[in-house]
Amino acid sequence: MKDEALAARCRALRLVVSDVDGVLTDGTVLLLPDGGEAKAFHTRDGLAVVLAHRAGLRTALLSGRSSEAVARRARELGIAIVRQGVSDKAAASRRSWPASACAPTRRPTSGTTSTTCRPWSRPGSRPRPRTAPSR
Repeated sequence: MKDEALAARCRALRLVVSDVDGVLTDGTVLLLPDGGEAKAFHTRDGLAVVLAHRAGLRTALLSGRSSEAVARRARELGIAIVRQGVSDKAAASRRSWPASACAPTRRPTSGTTSTTCRPWSRPGSRPRPRTAPSR
């Protein structure tokens, strides 16, 4: 894709939806003796969220698991839309985002499952950094 075409597609974005485990984390879930859990979030992902907000984009998290660590990280980053414990991500995304924000050209998603709003039509075409572990 030419740089100009990519830039035009990016200008149309309004909402970035992301899974959590394996996307914003390395997928490791530490189960703590007190019954809680811990996850490791990378600072580069946090920076990406901050930069998205500065660019005027809204951000959202859609996760199959429920975790206070995710809620806390979302609060730290100013992510206002957080849906956790979601078994049917496609249905949840239809209920959760305004129709205009969920048009395929307006909301990229990034996730380890293929059930989130699906603008990425080809397997493996989801954006990920060079430093992301191979799947």
